[in-house]
Amino acid sequence: MIKNDRKKISVFVEEGNASQTLTCFSNEYRSLMHLIADQLMPDDFGECQGMGRCATCKIEVLESAYPLNNFDRNENSNLESDTGSLKIIRLSCQIYADELADGLKIKLVR
Repeated sequence: MIKNDRKKISVFVEEGNASQTLTCFSNEYRSLMHLIADQLMPDDFGECQGMGRCATCKIEVLESAYPLNNFDRNENSNLESDTGSLKIIRLSCQIYADELADGLKIKLVR
């Protein structure tokens, strides 16, 4: 029997009037964008496949128990030009789907 020591994580996602809790193993997906795209399949989401160039995977961070990883160069410039604010808006492709994302509450930004 194979023992799996990977921790399960849960991410609460709001989209419009609906909400859903997504679960996976830590690092099962490269980023939150991949998790959201696979389990929710939103239209026109993650067009650049995680390169941080298109800003179609924007999320609003509603609650996070841990500090999220730092901004990538592409993410920083895309968010500045797209929203004018770096406050709580992130690109989900730049956030790892690891233990630090466990319990995260986000809202898809359209």
